[in-house]
Amino acid sequence: PTTAELFVDKSFVTDEGEAFDFGDNIFNFTLDPQNNAPAPEKLSISTKLSDAAEEKDMSFGLIEFTEDPGITAGSSKEYVYIIRETAGDNPSVTYDDTVIKATVTVTKDEHNKLSASVAYTVDGKPIDEASYENIYTLPEPTETELLVSKVLMDGDGQYINFGDSVFEFVVEPQDGAPAPACRD
Repeated sequence: PTTAELFVDKSFVTDEGEAFDFGDNIFNFTLDPQNNAPAPEKLSISTKLSDAAEEKDMSFGLIEFTEDPGITAGSSKEYVYIIRETAGDNPSVTYDDTVIKATVTVTKDEHNKLSASVAYTVDGKPIDEASYENIYTLPEPTETELLVSKVLMDGDGQYINFGDSVFEFVVEPQDGAPAPACRD
């Protein structure tokens, strides 16, 4: 017997082409063995890009190829698998709809030893790896005004007028929010 392993490479960029960490959002991929090809350990895999800096190589697991009466010494047989990314529902993301064909060629040498090699293609053209890239469209910047007022009331619910007394407010941005520009 021999084994082969099919991998998927995932990257995520902004619409300006810069690497982007999309946090804990999950991306899913499926593998569809064609014509009764042996199946790997998993037919679907998921990843969070936060598990890696900007790229993530994932494996569907090992595929075991055993003796096949159709493969004689000095010959080979091809097994085909279709890889797809399952689109998510984030409207700011353009999900990669590329269909990648993985072909595993199992060869039996003159000593009846099996070996396997993997080749990936898109639309019949060879590619180096099964790679998917999603594009995140950055939201248009927006501005808002933060208005603060202070009202003082006594214990009876009556407003207290402090005249021209000055109160100071401190705004502390949280979770990476931009700090507002101070205005008098």
